[in-house]
Amino acid sequence: MTAAEQGASVAPRGVRTITGIRVGSGESAILFAAAVSGVSTTVSVLALDTVRPADLLAVELIGAAVMLLSAAALRGRLRSSGRSRVIRSRS
Repeated sequence: MTAAEQGASVAPRGVRTITGIRVGSGESAILFAAAVSGVSTTVSVLALDTVRPADLLAVELIGAAVMLLSAAALRGRLRSSGRSRVIRSRS
């Protein structure tokens, strides 16, 4: 029986082995975004059979904006003070 089959570590001495995978909030957000992107692509291909491309683009952009605004609001990073500075600089 080999050392790996007996449950012994096959790593060199002094090197710690990783027994579990830790996923932080950033990694889980990227994983979720990748999954949503894959589903979105599939749904877009199916929707193009019934909806015009310009209409689909508008729906996807509005949906993305709603998701970004809701994420910012949930994290407490949505403030109206920055909005007024942008509006004044464009006038």
